[in-house]
Amino acid sequence: MKLIFKKKPVQTPKIILARKDYKLRQKVLNFLFFLMLSSIFWLLRVLDNDYTTQLNVPVEYVPYRSDVEMVGDIPKTLSLNVTGQGYTLIKRIFTASRHPVVLQVLALNLRPVAENSNNYYALTYYLKENIQRQIGPDLRLNYILPDTLWYTFSPVERKKVKVVPDLKIKFVRQYMLEGDYIVQPDSVVVIGPHVILDTLTALSTEGATYIGVFRSFTRVLKIKPLENISFEPKEVSVTVPVEKFTQASIKVPIKPINVPDSLQLLLFPPTVTVDYLVSLKNYKNVRSSHFLITADYYDCFSAVSKIRVKIERYPYMLKLINYSPKSVEFLIEHKPVLHSGVKDKAKDSQSVVR
Repeated sequence: MKLIFKKKPVQTPKIILARKDYKLRQKVLNFLFFLMLSSIFWLLRVLDNDYTTQLNVPVEYVPYRSDVEMVGDIPKTLSLNVTGQGYTLIKRIFTASRHPVVLQVLALNLRPVAENSNNYYALTYYLKENIQRQIGPDLRLNYILPDTLWYTFSPVERKKVKVVPDLKIKFVRQYMLEGDYIVQPDSVVVIGPHVILDTLTALSTEGATYIGVFRSFTRVLKIKPLENISFEPKEVSVTVPVEKFTQASIKVPIKPINVPDSLQLLLFPPTVTVDYLVSLKNYKNVRSSHFLITADYYDCFSAVSKIRVKIERYPYMLKLINYSPKSVEFLIEHKPVLHSGVKDKAKDSQSVVR
């Protein structure tokens, strides 16, 4: 009978090293698990204690009069020094921004800074009981920062102001804005403090950009809101008139101004050539009388041989490109005076004709 023995598998260095790595990883994982578990128990034990910290909370105000409003740098946050359990503090720190403190203006116990003044102050010490009720019994309110709140009040007024579109438009070549934007309604009634309305002249729409424009269009745009200001409606309709333009030129006579009665100002040349862009529908409507181009007599005292020419007025439907010349030569002469004998003969001749 022949005995057969099984050979023991030979363990190579790679197999031995892999087993050692596996055992090491198991030990590391076990260590980390128990470390995390112990940390959780430690944290739970620590959070069960009471702590003191600063809690920053937003403030909302309830007005007590519709004809008076707070303006200026209104206190919008309070720093509360509170004591409470760790769990509660962590929860309140992460949710403080969603739970504002509500203060009624009437209950602020306001005191005037000076007699007949619109400036008042309130001591936060007297707000402690009110705020304690709002944050609940889980936290104990120690004190409030700042210790003094400053307020400015202004009477509420109404005022009608215009609405200005805030548009950036890039036109296709040879197309331009024809006139002004058409805004409907062109103005709104705003309600707000006197100190703000006193300097408010216009409201602006929210910005909008349009590229490749070659025809008229209409859009509804919202009006930009302003702090402490209310208005109706909240949006306006804006029409942008667009026309195709062409280039043209015209000769316009120069008008001397500020010339004494005894003198006359002669200009060389007496006209100016104006280059402009005009829409096709208005091309034939442009006249030299629509322009006012002047040369001021007083400029002659500081000029050597030429005086400046200025364009004082031109049609709104045009876009000026250039004008030439911008200065002209001049000559100052006395007006011819008629002698008395000449005047008498002129009168006699007029009487004969009559």
